[in-house]
Amino acid sequence: MMETEIGNRGSKSIVYLITFLPSQIKYIIVKEQRVDGSCIELNTFKDENVPMLRCTLAGLERGCRNINKSILINTDLFSKITESSQNRILSNQLNNVRFYSSMNKAGTRSNINPWFLTGFADGEASFLVNVYKSSSHNSGWGARATFQIGLHKKDIAILNNIQDYFGVGSVTTKTKGCVYYVQAIKDLDVILNHFDHYPLVTKKYADYLLFKLAINLIKEKAHMNSEGLRKLVAIRASLNWGLPSDLNGAFPGIVAYPRPEVSDISIKDPQWLAGFASAEGCFLVKITKAITHRSGYQVSLIFKLVQHSRDEELIRSLVNYLGCGTIILFNSAIEYRVTRFSDLTDKIIPLFQKFPIQGVKFLDYKDFVRVLELMNNKLHLTPNGLEQIKFIKENMNKGRE
Repeated sequence: MMETEIGNRGSKSIVYLITFLPSQIKYIIVKEQRVDGSCIELNTFKDENVPMLRCTLAGLERGCRNINKSILINTDLFSKITESSQNRILSNQLNNVRFYSSMNKAGTRSNINPWFLTGFADGEASFLVNVYKSSSHNSGWGARATFQIGLHKKDIAILNNIQDYFGVGSVTTKTKGCVYYVQAIKDLDVILNHFDHYPLVTKKYADYLLFKLAINLIKEKAHMNSEGLRKLVAIRASLNWGLPSDLNGAFPGIVAYPRPEVSDISIKDPQWLAGFASAEGCFLVKITKAITHRSGYQVSLIFKLVQHSRDEELIRSLVNYLGCGTIILFNSAIEYRVTRFSDLTDKIIPLFQKFPIQGVKFLDYKDFVRVLELMNNKLHLTPNGLEQIKFIKENMNKGRE
């Protein structure tokens, strides 16, 4: 997603690897707020600064404190909620849970679901094409394609898991960031093979198609001649943040390569949504003063996904796909939001019970369900129950270390 297009958006960080099974959770997450104009450069490679996003802590969803084991949800809750719900949405898919053990290039197995990975990539991955000055090329210019996922360094475990899945690429850290990246052409073929079989759903798919075109040009050494080089620069102009000033000066009159139309925005597998929610979703507990309530406070639960408005069709489709929720438009972003208690218990919770959230956000999800259980038992109307909810909320999202 182009940073300059969306304004504020959230970034998720998995401190250590979380398995797909709730009972096997071992590690934790943070969530930051990306701010428009916060692009920085991470000196990851020897001859290239890679653009990254600086994060600032903000709002209800951000920050961290120590995990208190007493507030973590007992897995019996998931069974109770699932049994009591009608599970009307995605019933043909929810009842056929499959956990994948995928063979990677190195011949080892990674327990990451391929559709989950694509959903996560739809939220966090970047497809980059770099054209740079090079004395070793007759044209005076070299070209490099890079697939990367950049996260907070606390998320390095999930990047290692993705690296294990693909069996190619490297993970590096610098200051507060960590990056999984793939640059070798033969290794990028592994990336292309995955996304050809498990295609992206957001408008990022257009970036992928341009990225694939650029790789083919590099394979053919098209950048060795003037025409091919200008075509690569035109592709670069259509990706991410557009042309940097040095390329604008070196290639005057370049017209950005036409971006492909993305017409198929249908969600092929619920694991995609689990991956996308792990990257872009928020589980929030809201406590507000209310004179109409005996306790003096109202407790609300919110699940939401926010994207740039260019993905409006996809976000609107979630209402039909999940059978619940509302749409909110603001500035250049669109938000899918679920607040109705019955929708959360009957649809959202059963979905992520079958297809779990990964990362530290999984702990926020568990705390979210813990509050839901307290509310279901009307304990939020009692002083003790309200204090429990306040404590849980304080240790979620921005209160979790």
